[in-house]
Amino acid sequence: MGEPELGSQELALDKLTRPMRVKELEKVYTASGQIQAHVIKGRLESEGIPVLLRYDSGSTVFALTVDGLGEVQVLVPREEAARARRILSQSEG
Repeated sequence: MGEPELGSQELALDKLTRPMRVKELEKVYTASGQIQAHVIKGRLESEGIPVLLRYDSGSTVFALTVDGLGEVQVLVPREEAARARRILSQSEG
Protein backbone atom coordinates (compact mmCIF):
# COMPACT_ATOMS: atom_id res chain seq x y z
CA MET A 1 0.00 0.00 0.00
CA GLY A 2 1.15 3.54 -0.71
CA GLU A 3 1.01 6.70 1.36
CA PRO A 4 -2.40 7.69 2.73
CA GLU A 5 -4.26 10.22 0.62
CA LEU A 6 -4.20 13.83 1.73
CA GLY A 7 -7.64 14.58 0.26
CA SER A 8 -9.72 15.29 3.35
CA GLN A 9 -6.91 16.35 5.64
CA GLU A 10 -5.68 19.71 6.77
CA LEU A 11 -2.08 20.09 5.72
CA ALA A 12 -0.06 21.88 8.36
CA LEU A 13 3.26 23.42 7.45
CA ASP A 14 6.48 22.91 9.35
CA LYS A 15 8.63 25.76 10.59
CA LEU A 16 10.31 26.01 7.20
CA THR A 17 6.89 26.18 5.47
CA ARG A 18 7.44 22.85 3.75
CA PRO A 19 4.50 20.42 3.79
CA MET A 20 4.88 17.58 6.28
CA ARG A 21 5.11 14.13 4.75
CA VAL A 22 2.49 11.72 6.09
CA LYS A 23 5.02 8.93 6.72
CA GLU A 24 7.06 11.31 8.92
CA LEU A 25 4.08 11.89 11.22
CA GLU A 26 2.93 10.09 14.34
CA LYS A 27 -0.55 9.91 15.82
CA VAL A 28 -0.61 11.42 19.30
CA TYR A 29 -4.35 11.55 19.90
CA THR A 30 -7.67 10.37 18.50
CA ALA A 31 -10.37 12.99 18.99
CA SER A 32 -14.06 12.16 19.04
CA GLY A 33 -14.95 14.86 16.54
CA GLN A 34 -13.90 18.02 14.72
CA ILE A 35 -14.43 20.42 17.63
CA GLN A 36 -12.28 18.43 20.05
CA ALA A 37 -9.62 17.92 17.37
CA HIS A 38 -9.39 21.64 16.65
CA VAL A 39 -9.06 22.46 20.36
CA ILE A 40 -6.17 19.97 20.63
CA LYS A 41 -4.64 21.29 17.42
CA GLY A 42 -4.73 24.83 18.78
CA ARG A 43 -3.14 23.75 22.06
CA LEU A 44 -0.25 22.00 20.32
CA GLU A 45 0.27 24.76 17.76
CA SER A 46 0.41 27.33 20.58
CA GLU A 47 3.45 25.36 21.79
CA GLY A 48 5.05 25.51 18.33
CA ILE A 49 4.17 21.97 17.27
CA PRO A 50 2.80 21.68 13.72
CA VAL A 51 -0.34 19.53 13.49
CA LEU A 52 -2.13 17.68 10.73
CA LEU A 53 -5.68 16.42 11.27
CA ARG A 54 -6.63 13.21 9.46
CA TYR A 55 -10.30 12.43 9.16
CA ASP A 56 -12.91 10.76 7.04
CA SER A 57 -15.02 13.21 5.04
CA GLY A 58 -18.09 11.83 6.82
CA SER A 59 -16.92 13.43 10.04
CA THR A 60 -17.50 16.87 8.55
CA VAL A 61 -21.00 15.98 7.36
CA PHE A 62 -22.24 14.02 10.38
CA ALA A 63 -21.28 15.74 13.63
CA LEU A 64 -21.14 12.52 15.61
CA THR A 65 -18.83 9.62 16.34
CA VAL A 66 -20.19 6.12 15.92
CA ASP A 67 -17.97 3.05 15.79
CA GLY A 68 -14.98 5.09 14.57
CA LEU A 69 -16.93 7.19 12.08
CA GLY A 70 -16.29 10.82 12.93
CA GLU A 71 -13.00 10.24 14.73
CA VAL A 72 -10.16 12.62 13.94
CA GLN A 73 -6.53 11.57 14.25
CA VAL A 74 -4.15 14.25 15.50
CA LEU A 75 -0.77 13.82 13.82
CA VAL A 76 2.51 15.60 14.57
CA PRO A 77 6.08 15.27 13.27
CA ARG A 78 7.68 12.15 14.75
CA GLU A 79 10.39 14.19 16.53
CA GLU A 80 7.69 16.25 18.34
CA ALA A 81 5.47 13.30 19.35
CA ALA A 82 6.81 12.77 22.88
CA ARG A 83 6.56 16.49 23.69
CA ALA A 84 3.04 16.64 22.23
CA ARG A 85 1.91 13.72 24.40
CA ARG A 86 3.39 15.39 27.51
CA ILE A 87 1.54 18.62 26.72
CA LEU A 88 -1.72 16.77 26.19
CA SER A 89 -1.33 14.72 29.38
CA GLN A 90 -0.72 17.92 31.37
CA SER A 91 -3.84 19.46 29.83
CA GLU A 92 -5.97 16.48 30.91
CA GLY A 93 -4.72 16.46 34.51
